[in-house]
Amino acid sequence: HLQLETHLLGALLFTFLLPIIIPGQLFWCVLFSVLFCSLPDYDMQFNIPHRTITHSIFTPILCVLLSFLVPQPYRMLFIIFATVIGSHILLDMLTWAGVAIFTPLSNKKYKFYVWQYIPRFSYLPYDTQKSIYTAITNILLILV
Repeated sequence: HLQLETHLLGALLFTFLLPIIIPGQLFWCVLFSVLFCSLPDYDMQFNIPHRTITHSIFTPILCVLLSFLVPQPYRMLFIIFATVIGSHILLDMLTWAGVAIFTPLSNKKYKFYVWQYIPRFSYLPYDTQKSIYTAITNILLILV
C-alpha cells in the first residue's frame, strides 16, 4: 500500500507536465494534486474492495470525455483531475497487489511486473519474490 506522500509526489510530477501543454494551470495542478491524489483510496472507507472500482481506468477516461461537455474555463480542471487520478492508478500498478483497472468489466488485477525479466527471479519462493519486489519498488518510489 503506497503512502499519501508517494501519491502526492506522483500526482505533482504528472501534473507538472500539463502546463507545458496547457499554460497557466500550475496553481490548479498543485491544488488538485494535494486535494485528490489519494481519492481512489477512499474505497476502504466505504467497504468497497480496494483497488477495484475506484482505481478503474474508466474514471480518468470519463473525466476527459466530460471535459468536452463543459465550458472552456473549466475544461482543464477535468483534465487535471483525470491526470491526478491516473497517476494514482499507475503508481498502484507498481505494487505487488496490482490494480483491477478494467472494473466493472473485469476484476483481474494488472501490475507492472518488470521483475519477470530478471533471470531466475520467478524460481524464488512467492513470499521472497513479494518481499524483494516490494522493497525495490519502495526504494525506487522514494528516489523518484
